[in-house]
Amino acid sequence: RFDLGGQAALVGYDFPQNAVQPGDTLPITLFWQAQARIPEDYQVFVHLMGPEGRPVAQGDKSPLDGDWPTSAWEPGQTFRDDYQIEIPADLSPGAYELRVGLYRLGDFARLPVQGPAGRVADSAIILGQAQVQ
Repeated sequence: RFDLGGQAALVGYDFPQNAVQPGDTLPITLFWQAQARIPEDYQVFVHLMGPEGRPVAQGDKSPLDGDWPTSAWEPGQTFRDDYQIEIPADLSPGAYELRVGLYRLGDFARLPVQGPAGRVADSAIILGQAQVQ
């Protein structure tokens, strides 16, 4: 469980395919829960991080493809949110860290994250590693 600014929590995730080929799609499912009324809309980011600490692939979007913005979330509600991350065809083989979180589109400010030690960095949740083969 990861807390995002006391407003939302990531209560589960599934990324069943942690080994991919360049050009593949990496499916990821996030399970969010509203902790309080969220007065504004946030975007979800799903980043595959390169060795220099920058995203090499990403899937940023409004929750449920815009069908359920964070300002509509009701406290206690939990929902499933699916993502498909396109792996660049020219991405070098190696291990890449998968990070997720919420940010405000207007100024890109991320909600702060609290979670287990070693699983949070730069206001992002570290889900694990994807191996590009």
